[in-house]
Amino acid sequence: GFLVEVVCMFVATMALVYEIKLNQLMAYAQGSKGIFKSGNPPERFLALLCAMWLDLAVFMGIGVSFRLAHICRIFLLFFNARTRQVFHSALSALQEMMNIVVFWISTVILFAWLIQLVIRDLQEHKVLMPDDPALKGFTGFGQSLMSLFGMATGSAFPDSMDPLVGKLRWFILIFLPFTFLTILLFTPLMLAVVYNAYEINSKSTLKEFYIQRNRALSAIFVLLS
Repeated sequence: GFLVEVVCMFVATMALVYEIKLNQLMAYAQGSKGIFKSGNPPERFLALLCAMWLDLAVFMGIGVSFRLAHICRIFLLFFNARTRQVFHSALSALQEMMNIVVFWISTVILFAWLIQLVIRDLQEHKVLMPDDPALKGFTGFGQSLMSLFGMATGSAFPDSMDPLVGKLRWFILIFLPFTFLTILLFTPLMLAVVYNAYEINSKSTLKEFYIQRNRALSAIFVLLS
């Protein structure tokens, strides 16, 4: 295990040093400080590898049980461009999804409050009793939230509303708009937002690839001329 760790760290260090030297060579050919646009310069990861080498030396010399290498390997994973792209796509989609999630949660809270108002009014007029089996899952605001949340995700639809609708058919006039908004509108909209964010990120990545390729070809032409 120790030998494998040393070999992997050596290979990673050489790859980082090679990329840094390549960036410097390309920058020199272009007469600028840097040619490749990157949010994660390889120098940062080289510093991380230096910390891992130091951690390994301390472990070999003193034999401490705590290792920094386990934490550093997680951050070193982001050196891979594909990994950074996946996380960037996820964050972009998450930021756009939050608007839909806010509307989705607000709809659940609004209808839970509305159902509790109607149930309280029916109890005052003795149409429903507090211990009525039809109120299963809707005896309080908290339970109404949980029941409607299950319905909105599809896991408790239509089971949660069956007892109440079976007792009072007109309750379907409340549940139908709720079902339309949460299941038929907001849920597909979330998928559309995720797909749109992925498509935008893919186009941006492809555009950046061609820009970097053209810059690299220009640098090579300068070196050969």
